[in-house]
Amino acid sequence: MREKERDLLGPEAFYTAVEYLKGSLVGSPQLLAKFRKASRLSLVLSAWLIQSLVVLISKFSLDASIKYQIVNPPLWVAQIDIQFYLDRTMTLQALATAFVVPASMGLLLLFRTLLSSYIAGKMGQRVELSSSAMAMSTLCVPEALRVLALSLHRVVTRGPVVVIYDLIRADSVWWLAKLAEQARSILDTVYRFDAGTALLIGGPFLLWEIFLLYRIFRHTFNLDAEDAAWATAALGAFQVWMAVKFPISPIVPRYYLDPFNFRFQAPVGGVG
Repeated sequence: MREKERDLLGPEAFYTAVEYLKGSLVGSPQLLAKFRKASRLSLVLSAWLIQSLVVLISKFSLDASIKYQIVNPPLWVAQIDIQFYLDRTMTLQALATAFVVPASMGLLLLFRTLLSSYIAGKMGQRVELSSSAMAMSTLCVPEALRVLALSLHRVVTRGPVVVIYDLIRADSVWWLAKLAEQARSILDTVYRFDAGTALLIGGPFLLWEIFLLYRIFRHTFNLDAEDAAWATAALGAFQVWMAVKFPISPIVPRYYLDPFNFRFQAPVGGVG
């Protein structure tokens, strides 16, 4: 490991939001070195909010591509009932996504901050967690763009996904359970990406993230070239695994129109 460089003092240690944005995109060594001395957690929150917003847009675009078609509705199911249950499903989907996705992205950023600090600590370099968070926040933009590219690719190449509910046997619990299983399997094809697609579409962004990681370990964590390469390989492997296993978000809320909403229900109340 190289000798510890002189800490930045005075005005040299500070940076504006514009400098942060420009420098974080290209892994500016000057900016990353400043993270060791000065942290602006408001910028970390801003990066997290930008990432969450882009991922939310991506997720909502996938949600909007799902359409439901009800055929052979029984006599006890009116069109207004179908619209009511459909609106309720879409509302629950939107609310769950709006709460869960930003939280999961924040937890991912926190975990990556702790993991990078642990790796650098094992190699003899320790920095404040706030400095590590500043450095790891530079990955938020390429991560968000990777998710956006995957979602747009799915929407453009596949188009609307239609879930057909044939309610000709809506009085059968077995039939309704079969429709529910069918809906879940179709939703899996919307929100999941095979490894080849995730790496092909997300590959350029992953390379961008790995490049930033190397710069971070070199200039924020102050590791030498060899140690920075090993640290980058460790955290880069985690980034690739996350990109393949959870291409949209660590947690993806999935609500589908429950076919059991249309099951036969006996009239409530006494006779006479």
